[in-house]
Amino acid sequence: YLAEWADLAAAACWALTGVLSAASVRYFDPMALNRYRIVFAALLLLGLTSWLGGWGTLPSGSSLPLALSGVVGIFVGDTALMMALARLGPRRASIVFATNAPMAAALEFWLLKETLSPLVLLGCSTVLAGVVVAILLGQRPNNENNLEQTGGYLSVGVLLGLLAALGQAVGVVMV
Repeated sequence: YLAEWADLAAAACWALTGVLSAASVRYFDPMALNRYRIVFAALLLLGLTSWLGGWGTLPSGSSLPLALSGVVGIFVGDTALMMALARLGPRRASIVFATNAPMAAALEFWLLKETLSPLVLLGCSTVLAGVVVAILLGQRPNNENNLEQTGGYLSVGVLLGLLAALGQAVGVVMV
């Protein structure tokens, strides 16, 4: 059950990141904020990997695919996510970003010729339907909550959120 707990912890971190970044992404430029986040995370990861002696655990020849995965998933995906967060707020951005799992499943089916079970297809369909319903019906008039504020066109924010999800999905499939 360790993998399931790790999945839940990762999801909780993503949700917390959206809430904690909501004010910062409006104060800083989303590109600048993401630049700070990436540099901080890279330094933390480099230090932790060096301290724990994890460099030897990388398989030979895996550096280039991992680097490309990072460029697509972290640089492109995270930058688009911060831009979507600035336009949609954390709740809506997280809802749109949830499409990354169905996108990854579709990419695995298309590129890696993996078979998708009926349960996986049902899960993907449920996520996509939930995202559509949440976007279309999620507008609350006169909501003064700072986390619900939107900026700019909703459609641009949704497209940025979908780009973020696609970047994450492509990065995961590359790994």
